[in-house]
Amino acid sequence: MKERAEQMYWVHTRGVIVALPPDATASIGKAHANGEELNHIVQRRLSIINNDGILKKRYPSAKDGVKYMNSVDMEWREILYGKANSICTQIVEQAKAIGKEDFAILLFGSVAKGLVRKQDHADPSNIDLAVIGQFTYEEREELLDRIRPIRIKAVEEIRNNVGVFVQTPDKLRHSDYGAAFMYIGSSARALYDPKGVWSSLQEEALSYQRRCKENKQNRGSKNNIPQWMEPKKHFTVFKREEAVVR
Repeated sequence: MKERAEQMYWVHTRGVIVALPPDATASIGKAHANGEELNHIVQRRLSIINNDGILKKRYPSAKDGVKYMNSVDMEWREILYGKANSICTQIVEQAKAIGKEDFAILLFGSVAKGLVRKQDHADPSNIDLAVIGQFTYEEREELLDRIRPIRIKAVEEIRNNVGVFVQTPDKLRHSDYGAAFMYIGSSARALYDPKGVWSSLQEEALSYQRRCKENKQNRGSKNNIPQWMEPKKHFTVFKREEAVVR
């Protein structure tokens, strides 16, 4: 068994409680232990989650989010999280079988955020995974063909979809790192990243965000940086949950 610590973060304006990735949790825990403020990288990540478009669309008001939290099932979430790890292991095997080594696998969406609906819900939560690496079109198609039986079996087990996206790093850099910020806003965490593919991309995206903010300040304009990139001064990270992944 592998122990996983996650910090729970209250998104005030949406009324939901989001599970933060383990690396963000570690940074927050370190800052708390040392009596320090959150560093600028963690602040930016929390800001992106605060302004995540999917959260805004699904929970227009805090009341909507509070109501939704009544349907959240953390026990079922742990089962789906474990299933995601199992699928990840099998994807790694298939990717290596076609000669790929430098790639990362991310878990994002409701399972990553800890906003999993109950198993018997009319619309139960699914599993969302992204494979990030330098895949050609042919390699991408071969990998998807190889993992299709794995996905079909998992779909039967959880009674909902298992989505697997295969993307290149340049795809995440496109449109001002739009896809990378989407993953960050979704509280994405790397289930597999031995070569630092995702961690490097995430750092790139957050550095880009900081440059945008600095350019805005230098030009004295209010319109040079999207609102969702603006870090906030205050965040509520109020509870740590210890979870076990089998």
